[in-house]
Amino acid sequence: MARKKPPVTSTTTPPFDVEKYLASTGDAPRIRSYRRGTIVFAQGDRGLDVKYLQKGSIKLSVLSHTGKEAVVAMLGPGDFFGEGVLAGQSIRIATATAASASSVLAIQTDAMSRLIHEETAFADRFIAHVLGRNIRIEADLVDQLFNSSEKRLARTLLLLARYGKGNPHPTLPTRSRITLLHGASDDCIEPNLSARLAGEGVTHLLVRPDSRAGRAFFDRPLAPGLRLAARFRDGQVFAVTAPRPAIYVAAMTRFWPREHDVGGTWRWMSADAAWTVVNISGGPIVAALDLELSAFQRQRRLILIFDGHVIQTLAVDPMRHVYEAGPFAMTPGPQELVFQSAEPPAAAATAAGADPRPLSCAFGAWVWILRGQRL
Repeated sequence: MARKKPPVTSTTTPPFDVEKYLASTGDAPRIRSYRRGTIVFAQGDRGLDVKYLQKGSIKLSVLSHTGKEAVVAMLGPGDFFGEGVLAGQSIRIATATAASASSVLAIQTDAMSRLIHEETAFADRFIAHVLGRNIRIEADLVDQLFNSSEKRLARTLLLLARYGKGNPHPTLPTRSRITLLHGASDDCIEPNLSARLAGEGVTHLLVRPDSRAGRAFFDRPLAPGLRLAARFRDGQVFAVTAPRPAIYVAAMTRFWPREHDVGGTWRWMSADAAWTVVNISGGPIVAALDLELSAFQRQRRLILIFDGHVIQTLAVDPMRHVYEAGPFAMTPGPQELVFQSAEPPAAAATAAGADPRPLSCAFGAWVWILRGQRL
């Protein structure tokens, strides 16, 4: 008879629970919730405890005698702050503000000392936190002393992107000289990307190689109107050098995701799709459009409707060509340009594994023409 094997027991050490430990020692943890913008402690307050961020985000800032504020750190879940009390720092030297809805655990100084001396797992975690912060401070100092202002800006953008990773609504600062977009773009190989960024007032673009759109961006030559500003291990920052256009396409809706090959990029539409076109020239203008199109499987008629009025109908061939569209009389601000296929879209095939999307026309590059000048 086969001998029964003894049951396998896990040797994995469970994560250290700060709240549970404090409760077992009689030190009931104090947990407080803070709304965005609420001050956790202010510069100059007495320091009586160490804070542990359970969820949310915290901004640490210092204020000079002249009233100038500087942000010194952005913290996420699992970070400690206010730990200077352990070294005899009785006065808070910075202000901690909730950058988003946050839950903070307050650990009294005596209890914190016991945790460090008696709980190895906790001590390891706390030491890793302190070392990580010191490394970041050293990197900030080197950055300030030796790097150009543009490269310092690029590093800040990358740090902010790391901080916001996994958060669908990261809190990013906005200043008059630079605009940071909230969220990510999945179309960074759009032919007119630099014009759109310039039109929206964006000065720098951060591209990561760990996404499908990022890999496609780096597989292609750098688009005109962009210049490499800084290169990092997990991303590159590009300065937007394109001039601000009079007209740009701010959004493309009801299109399938962008595709590309060595010859160019394109996005398929189904039965209908739309552009949001923005006139930032400061007055009414009349513009034409050179648009690269191809039809799926056979010639198709594409109806162009601008602000509710039919402008024209294009006969689009399966081979890729540039078609002249317009003219479009534009008032200042955003307007909608709708594309409708006169014939129903068709799927590539119905066999298993084939592309099931209903397709009509593919849109490639485009150029706006204003008073005979190509923008």
